[in-house]
Amino acid sequence: MRIFISILLFFSLFTSLYSEEWLILIKNSEGDLVKEITKFDYMSEVSNFATTRGFSDEAIPIFVTNEIERWNFANQIIEQELIYNEAVLAGYDKNEELISKAKIEVDRQIAQLYAREILDEDVLKVTEADKQAYWKREQTRIKSLAPGRNITYADVATEIEYTIAQERMRDEYKRIVSEAKKKYNMTYSSVSDPCVVIGDVRIPLANFEESFKQALKQSGGKIPPELIKEARANMFSTFVAREVMAYEAKTTGFYDKPEAKSVEYSVMRTFVIDDYLKNTMRTEILDSTEAEINEAYKLYGARYKIDSMPYQKAQDTLNSLVKEAKFQEKYKIFISDLRYINSIDKRLEILDEQK
Repeated sequence: MRIFISILLFFSLFTSLYSEEWLILIKNSEGDLVKEITKFDYMSEVSNFATTRGFSDEAIPIFVTNEIERWNFANQIIEQELIYNEAVLAGYDKNEELISKAKIEVDRQIAQLYAREILDEDVLKVTEADKQAYWKREQTRIKSLAPGRNITYADVATEIEYTIAQERMRDEYKRIVSEAKKKYNMTYSSVSDPCVVIGDVRIPLANFEESFKQALKQSGGKIPPELIKEARANMFSTFVAREVMAYEAKTTGFYDKPEAKSVEYSVMRTFVIDDYLKNTMRTEILDSTEAEINEAYKLYGARYKIDSMPYQKAQDTLNSLVKEAKFQEKYKIFISDLRYINSIDKRLEILDEQK
């Protein structure tokens, strides 16, 4: 009888530790729970991924219904959680400067999420006819951006959808700012500090400058110097609109919703992971040797049109390619080791209930 009661107590404890909705369980070598990922967590990750990349809601189901896509996406989440746990154990989540930068990105992404809540779905929905019309109108210009390649509609359909959505969002941003000027005690300037004032909220100019710097970095230097001023002005308009939406999201309690909390966690995790990898594995990678650069030229010279670059830029590009390849090799070994020392349970089949 005592044994039977012990068994009941064990199962009672087990079921209280893990929710019925768990999709992935990660435990360390001692069997302690590192992370429980529920169906809600998974769907939130998918939604965050789609929102930040400008995908339509129609793109989301593929990460749920397609077994290969959901397996790949689940593995990405697992890798993120494994590295994040290592970074937290090393104290990388305590960096105040990093947290401040992450909070700027949190506001940006929650503003995007809030926009999807308040804007008319028809405004953001991009149809196949919309994309085909854009391709017909812009295909000459698009093809000119990749000389020597036979660009087809299928090659750029996703980018076209994103571009159309962004253009529509810019129009919506103008409307949002115009209405906010009537509703709130609001001022803004791209050259003075604070750059945005909404009620008693003051946004420092440094926040915009950091966002613009990151945008330039992500563009890979593809914005011509003569267009930097125009790009800065356009981005500032978007920045102001997003600050308005972040303000409204906070004042209406949207930040306390589970989907907003999920965005906050995801962004913080990304910043901590990037900082951890930058200060560990990436610092261990030495500059490339001449032999490695020559080999990289054979592999990537034609693909990246390195012959057309100035000599120093070509050398720097080849060095970066070699170092990134070395990092990827170290990263694969690192992830493999983490998977070995941690226990991972998956039951992705319960996502079929979402179909």
